[in-house]
Amino acid sequence: MRKIIAIGIFLVLVCVVFAATPVNAAINSYAQPDATYIAETEKIDLSGLIYGNQYGSITDGYMTVTFSSTMTKVGPVPTGWATWGSPPWTETANPHVLFETTDTFMTWTLSKPTTIFGFELEPNVFNVFQCTVDFYAGATLVGSIVRNVNGYYGARLFAARSLGDPFDKVEISVPAGAGGFSVAQIRYSKIVIDQQQTQDFHFAGCYDNYWHGQSFKPGLSTLTGVKLYIMKTGAPPNPAILSIRSSLTGPDLTSIALPAAAFPISWDWIEFDLPDITVIPGNTYYLVLRTTGGTIYNCYIWSYGLVTPYTSGMLWKSYSGGIWGSWVSCSWYDFCFKTYGY
Repeated sequence: MRKIIAIGIFLVLVCVVFAATPVNAAINSYAQPDATYIAETEKIDLSGLIYGNQYGSITDGYMTVTFSSTMTKVGPVPTGWATWGSPPWTETANPHVLFETTDTFMTWTLSKPTTIFGFELEPNVFNVFQCTVDFYAGATLVGSIVRNVNGYYGARLFAARSLGDPFDKVEISVPAGAGGFSVAQIRYSKIVIDQQQTQDFHFAGCYDNYWHGQSFKPGLSTLTGVKLYIMKTGAPPNPAILSIRSSLTGPDLTSIALPAAAFPISWDWIEFDLPDITVIPGNTYYLVLRTTGGTIYNCYIWSYGLVTPYTSGMLWKSYSGGIWGSWVSCSWYDFCFKTYGY
């Protein structure tokens, strides 16, 4: 049975979805549109599109998604499309949707790279079908989500966060028997990697009065977070504090403290989800890492590279708790870091 309700001739198809399977460890998938996913993303609103019209792309003024073949606007469900999923598996049971009933494969091209992209999908025929969404960065497959989706009140979320390069393209595949598919709740994150230095050579310990810094020049106007390639050794007695400054001895523009329990005992990229700040692209800013107490055997150790490709900053160090005149630059070195923003 099909679920498209005629528009003129209405077509309606349905599919049911079960658990999503991420095929590639370079992504994290979202099983449901929970509060975290909603808060981290922007939705491209479909409600203003004209019912029954075909669209080759959609936009919210910031992100444009271009389809390899046109999609038809219907909804809200059940107007034009008979069924959908329901919370907590979907945001609502009655979304505005776009559908396509002839293709088994479609490519969506994103106008801006994004670290999170997702949408809800339901097949057209009332049966269970294996549906696949591949997430790309250029020609590189970053990861895939494969779900068995029921076309009868079974819409599910296909959404992923990149653990590496941001997405700029997705490919959707459904079996020929599905009779096409419909999508709703198309979401993306504005946040992308801005500056980064990932070459590692050695490391420096952060404890007591041993503070460390890395200068950088943002390319985006809003800074939302930072990742450091870092670990702990022993048992640091107090949290690690990371701040952003416009000068090494100036006040913190934003900062966050992470407890020792947040750090592994082997190297990893650790996220510091700082309160967002506005910065001036091209100006110099500083990542400053510090703590109190500890010893060389009980401290945080931050990896750095030698003669790295990063040219918009350098490593700094202070052995006197960051006081004026104590910072020393090391122009041949850069700490390992990634800044995020939009």
